[in-house]
Amino acid sequence: MAYFEALVRRHAARYDGCVLIVGSSMGATAALQHARLASRTLSFAPRVDLALSHGAFVPHAARAASLAAIANGLAELPASVVAVHVGAHNHVDALQVAAVPSSQAVHVVEHDTFHHNVPAHLESLGELVPLLRDEAFGVLRAHLSWKREL
Repeated sequence: MAYFEALVRRHAARYDGCVLIVGSSMGATAALQHARLASRTLSFAPRVDLALSHGAFVPHAARAASLAAIANGLAELPASVVAVHVGAHNHVDALQVAAVPSSQAVHVVEHDTFHHNVPAHLESLGELVPLLRDEAFGVLRAHLSWKREL
């Protein structure tokens, strides 16, 4: 966990606090683990509790470290800086979202699909690119507003 945190931190530092982290499935898990390094985080159908999806294939210590990284990272964040998108009709994904530690930082968005690949579902509806565009512009607007205040 420390290795990847250092790697993300090093790259995020180049952008002066203007960072949008986006991930899907296991990438969404990593997005949640490193959300504190971003201005805003989009997590599509994360695998929060690896015991629910990968079971015995992931050692207990790694599962525990993943959950701890998510919990610690989300606890430090201000309200509504993380959006977790999930298919409302996907039982496993619903269990995964329920495992996201309660935090003022997290806003869960349910989509009317059973698909695990939420970005593909949103793309099929023509909603993915507008969502990503709006999120990126939101990060830029907040960053520029903050810079003007200095």
